[in-house]
Amino acid sequence: MDGVQWIKLYTDMFDTSRKIKYIEQMPRGDTFLIIWIKMLLLAGRVNDGGALYITPTKPYDKKSLAAEFRRPVKAVAGALDIFEECGMIERSENGIRILAWQDYQNVDRMAEIREQTRERTARSRARKKADSSATCSATVALPSRDCSAVERENKNIDIINPLSNAGARADTRVYGAFQNVLLTEAEYEDLSKRIENVADFIEKFSRKLAAKEYSYQNHYAAMLDWYIADQQASAKKKAESERKSSFEADEFFAAALKNTYGGTGSVSG
Repeated sequence: MDGVQWIKLYTDMFDTSRKIKYIEQMPRGDTFLIIWIKMLLLAGRVNDGGALYITPTKPYDKKSLAAEFRRPVKAVAGALDIFEECGMIERSENGIRILAWQDYQNVDRMAEIREQTRERTARSRARKKADSSATCSATVALPSRDCSAVERENKNIDIINPLSNAGARADTRVYGAFQNVLLTEAEYEDLSKRIENVADFIEKFSRKLAAKEYSYQNHYAAMLDWYIADQQASAKKKAESERKSSFEADEFFAAALKNTYGGTGSVSG
């Protein structure tokens, strides 16, 4: 489901909302309110009636929200308890949902975006089916292969390699502050296993794309290349630092020998 680029926030929300005033006066009120605004923005990116999830079958919890917002798990857990107490969210086995979500978005515009998404998906499927039919019609050397077989093989490719062709699959979702990083659930999970702070890494990648410094066909593959390059650069820098430290140590001991015994400070076996 396509996310939105903006949500509605009333300019007097800190002056007229009793719930906001109540939270603001708490010892960690400022932190809680930052988390609240981040939750609203995340719900806009998900664009599903205020629900917060990574995929429809994988909802956010306090730990994944903490990673997403770059906040301590304890702070996020405390904020969720307060928000639920104030009737701002509901938590269930299906995850977390922002209540009164219609107050923060243009409902008609959201419905329009969802309809546009359905239309784009239908057109994409129609093009794939037409391309598959055209390929079968042109392939006279393979009489035993019909169009349905080719379609089945194409589907099998997606199943065997879930990290390929992310832009064409329905499970692709958007990430990053600029909503321009496309990853599937499998790709996001794989990056999370490889990269210690994947949220910061995605934000950096998102900023580079937004600045039009880079353009990639497959964001997952590009981010893996970035990560490997960073690891290699860090290893090289560490090795150079160790060599420099070793050289400086040798120089120190040579000077110490020279001051103590005179001579050149060199040691022969």
